[in-house]
Amino acid sequence: MGDIDHHVRPAPDLALVIPVHNERGNIGPLLDEVDAVLALVPATTEIVVVDDGSTDATTEIARNMGARVIVHSAGNERAQRTYSLRQIDFKYRWMYNPDADEVSTPELHDEMLGVVSDRSRREVAYRV
Repeated sequence: MGDIDHHVRPAPDLALVIPVHNERGNIGPLLDEVDAVLALVPATTEIVVVDDGSTDATTEIARNMGARVIVHSAGNERAQRTYSLRQIDFKYRWMYNPDADEVSTPELHDEMLGVVSDRSRREVAYRV
């Protein structure tokens, strides 16, 4: 049997869930940012955009950029996030739920990826 390098982090299993409503101007840059960050890590990811009935091109942009789009009108952001957590079947155990106009720093990316990559950690949630 070969030696195991315990310093190499396993790839995280991560679902990104992005609630949106008329975010035509924000969804593309956010998905570009997500792609740029994920290109730096061997992450296994799923990107889900939960649309609250947008009347602009938000859903088309998200689909064209490879996101899974679910249209669900919840009435407000909190209800939409709750719906996302309780009703959507995700492929992976970790979920990151940014807002479409949220911009996070490289330091935050590193910290979050470190947590989700370490399978010995017992956290069940990571809130920013």
